[in-house]
Amino acid sequence: MKNIILDANTISDIDKSVHKILRGLGNPEPPLDLSTVLDLLNLDKQYYTNNDDGLLSEVINRLTVAGKQILQHPDSLWNAIRNFDLKALYIPEQKRIYIDGDLHKIKHRWNEAHEIAHEIIPWHTDILLGDDKYTLSNACHAQIEAEANYGAGRLLFLGKHFESAANDYDTRFKSILDLHNLYNNSITTTFWRFIECTHTESKMFGMISEHPYYPKSPIDPSAPCEYFIQSQSFADEFSADIINIYKQIESCCSYRRQQIIGEGIIQIENTNGQVYDFSIEIFCNYYQALTLGRCIGEHKSIFTIPGQI
Repeated sequence: MKNIILDANTISDIDKSVHKILRGLGNPEPPLDLSTVLDLLNLDKQYYTNNDDGLLSEVINRLTVAGKQILQHPDSLWNAIRNFDLKALYIPEQKRIYIDGDLHKIKHRWNEAHEIAHEIIPWHTDILLGDDKYTLSNACHAQIEAEANYGAGRLLFLGKHFESAANDYDTRFKSILDLHNLYNNSITTTFWRFIECTHTESKMFGMISEHPYYPKSPIDPSAPCEYFIQSQSFADEFSADIINIYKQIESCCSYRRQQIIGEGIIQIENTNGQVYDFSIEIFCNYYQALTLGRCIGEHKSIFTIPGQI
């Protein structure tokens, strides 16, 4: 799935909401302490697990996931959470965020920030969303979820603070690892924001996929990656044949299981039929393969004239 590029007005409105929070916190330095955001917004956070029936006491009149009403007369919120594989949930009426306690701790921070974004984006306040693995792929909620993802990223990376800092780094995966440590956010979220929000003139893309040699389940050749992230400059010029790009990435991948597992040069054709070279680095974080691609110039075919060396 390709990331949704938000329009300038939406970005501006979300940035204003995030800036208001950061200003209220005294424009903190990284890493951001999310508990201070919860306190500022008077939000409560609780956890649930597979063995916890505590949520049964919560009364919710209407809960929708991906546009589907799943609780008309709720007697078990937990069943709804389990059936729809919810990882996080925000209930506006209660000013409360629920996080799946069984979720790996490294993902708690992002899910929490995503639910906070639903609270601070003005036009989300009347929408009750449950975040599950299907939500982003559902056309009904793709835009809303993209907005919450953008807001979460701007919050966790302190708005323009991240852009300013990241632009002092080169467009290599080592820069993403350094920034991940500085902001105390996951490698994947840092990877995503680095591509979307920094080095705006650079044609960059990111692919999040399974390790081609150690997939958890068979890779679908018609949909080989989970997410394809584009910088604005890349999206403006390239339509991106994801299947072809994945095949080239796969050919550069080694059998190593962690850190940088592959490097190389691949070719991508733009919308005018011109072919460009992209330098790629493939990083494995134990769970997924993250490929960073950056344009290094127009492709020059190398050939020899018969009879000459």
